[in-house]
Amino acid sequence: MAAGSLLLREYPTDLVRLSCEKCGRSGQYRKQKLIERYWADIRLPDLREEIAQCDRMGKMHHACMVLYVDLVPRSKRSQARPWLGAGRCDQQAGSSALAHLKT
Repeated sequence: MAAGSLLLREYPTDLVRLSCEKCGRSGQYRKQKLIERYWADIRLPDLREEIAQCDRMGKMHHACMVLYVDLVPRSKRSQARPWLGAGRCDQQAGSSALAHLKT
């Protein structure tokens, strides 16, 4: 593991929630389903990039703001977008469960 980067298997809850304050997109995914799709040893920054598929990812100006809701300190949560509950990775097998975040 790279210094400072959590792995998916280390995520503290069974539900992985992401939100972007810039575009308002959000989603929640069952950790086990993400492990099945991306492996337990994927670094959370890499997973965030895979899920978000944002054109702003890696840009210095007007950067992507996707964050893990449950990893943001409670004192800063008011700055993040409210949880909308859109999209779940526990949809039927064979469906494009993450496609809603690729728009």
